[in-house]
Amino acid sequence: MTVTPQALVNAELLQSFTVPAGGNFRTLNIVPKPGVIGTVHLRLNVLDAGGKSAQTEFDLRIEPKPAFSVVDLGVLPGKSAGFGTAINDRGAVAGYMADEESLESNPVGFLFNGLANGGLLSQIGPAPLSSPFRAFALDNGNSLAGAAKNGGQTVAWLKGHEDAVTSLSVLPGGSFAAVRALNGAGMMAGVATNSGGKSRAFSFSTGAVSLTDLGVGPAPFDDQSEAFALNISNRYVGSVSATDKRRRAMIVKEGIMRPLFSVPDDTNSVANGINAFDQVVGRATTFAGGDTALNFDGTDDVLTQANLLTNPTGTPLVAGNAAHTVEAWIKVGALPADRSWPLLLGNSGTGAHHWLVNKASSGGDLYVGIYDSVGVSIPVTVGAWMHVAASYDPPTSKLVVYRNGQPFGTNTVSGVNLQGIPLVLGAANTQNPFNGGLDEVRVWRTTRTAAQIAAGYTQRLTGAETGLVAYYPFDETSGAATTSE
Repeated sequence: MTVTPQALVNAELLQSFTVPAGGNFRTLNIVPKPGVIGTVHLRLNVLDAGGKSAQTEFDLRIEPKPAFSVVDLGVLPGKSAGFGTAINDRGAVAGYMADEESLESNPVGFLFNGLANGGLLSQIGPAPLSSPFRAFALDNGNSLAGAAKNGGQTVAWLKGHEDAVTSLSVLPGGSFAAVRALNGAGMMAGVATNSGGKSRAFSFSTGAVSLTDLGVGPAPFDDQSEAFALNISNRYVGSVSATDKRRRAMIVKEGIMRPLFSVPDDTNSVANGINAFDQVVGRATTFAGGDTALNFDGTDDVLTQANLLTNPTGTPLVAGNAAHTVEAWIKVGALPADRSWPLLLGNSGTGAHHWLVNKASSGGDLYVGIYDSVGVSIPVTVGAWMHVAASYDPPTSKLVVYRNGQPFGTNTVSGVNLQGIPLVLGAANTQNPFNGGLDEVRVWRTTRTAAQIAAGYTQRLTGAETGLVAYYPFDETSGAATTSE
């Protein structure tokens, strides 16, 4: 038997193509020329010893091994910034683009069809829905899904490759739903709100008429849930939350939702991805070996940055009723006999921004607010780390407090008056010094948005971010000094 290969189209892309003789099974060996891209049309002619012949033809796509490089996808007409949220196995990318760098102004979805398919950038939505319109999920067939505005609701939506955008609506009585993942087998996962305003993980299958609430985990993680990914076996992962806002990574397997693991000090873990082998990736708030924080002994430890009105980075804070945001990871080691002051921004007195740890008989919580005004109280788990952020917006007088990247409480404050503007950590008042730890302390001269805080609270900074006034990562492993980047 002889097998003879022929290259009928684009033969110049090939360096060689041969079929070695011998045996009943033959192998076609193809070696393309280095760096070429294209499609070769091949024919195989087969002739056996009895004179019988046969042939078959097929196309072979040739692409070089991808290089590790950054590709600028550009922006849609009228847009100035974009955010990629998903990429499929064909190199297509989905996401959303907006009028301004904040990505909050009139966002619409986009699909980039991949370099091998022409590198075309197309707008998705918002019709028949409206902006904000965002694409969060993409499968290998270029079906997309996400969330968009529809009247007074934010609804989940789906768009097949050749289909129009279709609203998947919300859970009964809810007002928000967003698809976060597609698995290529007609199943979707996401997060929505129920009639009580609680977050719920949901699933949706192609052809269904409504979203399916996946429920919550076992107590104490039976308050809220979110789904961010699923695999081909319809295993969902995301997070479950307790009423005290602790959050744990979760998995839904065989229809049962449960925390994925239990790690000491874990107050905010989440699972973001799962593959076909049920391997899961995500994040947790436990501090890995090698990360350091600044510990305060509750006796006399204090750190003072004298004046943030002058700053070598060129982004000084402004005195008086000024926009600002303060962030830090904090761990309360022990509750004080009276009150302790882990953080104070501004001279001690009316109008300063302060964080207080209350004694057990006064609630044993962390109070974040404005001196002689009001604030927000956050429950404390002694010995556990949590991230706290507080942003102040002068035009509205709103102080918004976040815990572990999520909005926790808002209050309308008065009399904000940052004077002198020192930053004092550990013992900012004559009451009890703070017993616990602080890490990744940040002061900004801007009102950070919810999206910015959620995106940045688990990330390290470079120290050169716009609006950053002071940054204390506390990475020194020994010594008497720390560094403000």
